[in-house]
Amino acid sequence: MEYDEDAYEDMVDMMRYFGFYEPDFTWEDVEEVYNPYNYGYITELGVNEEDGVEYFAKKWFHMARCSHEATYVMPDRKTVYLADDGKNTPFFVFISDEEEDLSCGTLYAAKADQTSAEGSFDLEWIKLAYGCSDDVKEMVDSGIKFQDIFEWVDIDVETDEIACPDGFVGPYYLSQAGMHECLKVKEGMEMAAAFLES
Repeated sequence: MEYDEDAYEDMVDMMRYFGFYEPDFTWEDVEEVYNPYNYGYITELGVNEEDGVEYFAKKWFHMARCSHEATYVMPDRKTVYLADDGKNTPFFVFISDEEEDLSCGTLYAAKADQTSAEGSFDLEWIKLAYGCSDDVKEMVDSGIKFQDIFEWVDIDVETDEIACPDGFVGPYYLSQAGMHECLKVKEGMEMAAAFLES
């Protein structure tokens, strides 16, 4: 994967967090200390008052990695809605195996089909994957990278039309950002794609 000057500039602030200051870091330094798959997850915070007051924070690696801005746990204590208020961003629901235990469950993404000009739509939940947070964290800790999960084809187009080769899909939000890329999940990497590139 090639890195350009703009991508380098985007990394400067993050690398300062790790103690590297421009221009004192290389892309090898970036790959050694910064793993984007460590970020973008929901963290559950709570208080355990059974044995005195104990506070806890638990990062859930299997509840859709994205820029979460709104999360709500339903009264059944196992259904969690996750959303981001940006344009063309996903809406997820996670359903845990057991009440008050979010460690394992199934992740779904919403598919909305508009049915009227006024904004009515039909909603369908698409199952992305089943998994446990510890298993996804194990993938992250192994050093998995984007190129381990996907094959990709860069598309050079002058219009908004994107034609991907058979078997590849061009994410809509990428084209809106001026980036044209066609992706295909590698065999056996479906779980990684669902949880790490939700």
